[in-house]
Amino acid sequence: MIYLSRKTIKTGDENEKHTKVKKHKTKKRKTLKVIAIVFIMAISLFVFFIYTAQDTPLIQTLNKYVPLKPNITVVKKQSISDIEDQCYKISYDIIVKYFLNKNAFLPVQEAEEYAAYVIKHAQYYDLDPFIVAAIIGKESTVDFMARSKVAHGLMQINWNVHKDNILKSFGSRVKTLRDIYYPSTNILIGCWIFSDCMNKANNKLSSALSKYYGTKSDGYINTILSDYSEMASLFYRKVSNIIKHTN
Repeated sequence: MIYLSRKTIKTGDENEKHTKVKKHKTKKRKTLKVIAIVFIMAISLFVFFIYTAQDTPLIQTLNKYVPLKPNITVVKKQSISDIEDQCYKISYDIIVKYFLNKNAFLPVQEAEEYAAYVIKHAQYYDLDPFIVAAIIGKESTVDFMARSKVAHGLMQINWNVHKDNILKSFGSRVKTLRDIYYPSTNILIGCWIFSDCMNKANNKLSSALSKYYGTKSDGYINTILSDYSEMASLFYRKVSNIIKHTN
């Protein structure tokens, strides 16, 4: 470190100018730091799900999409809200397209409505929206009236197993079995159930999927993880492209 032999004397105007420049630089550094944290958190979430599902062979193919050190130094002018809005739009568009591909008879307006519910409810329960979307794709082929002997709606809620807890926790909006066919309610309850499965599985994705399904099924798990990986990888590439081309 180099020390000056004497202090530099500044006039009042110079001091004021120096203070303003310093504050501007400090504010700019803080903004870039927050943006960097937001981006790193998004990448970390993606890496987290790869890690928690590492007991499936499919996950090995995902590693090529995860950089050792994401480049965030290029983020300069874009505000945090702009980045968040674009991330939401990218997630939303990916899920809408996925739903339309899964169900050729699904109206675009319904696909858009379901995608908004998925992102909203997944965020509330701290879940990856692409996992929730992939569960819907596998469970019901995105048919809100889908039903089996025991399961109902978009996320195929097992009414016999969860009835008491659903009525206890969602009594204000669920009175009868018919109520869980409403798309928003069904996705909300499905996220609630899957969140509980994740907690019981210590955030191990494949184990949580088995709990949600009711038994271990490699075919079920791999189908969901395959769809999830395609959506998550596409999201990562699009977000990385935004960061890369931000001036």
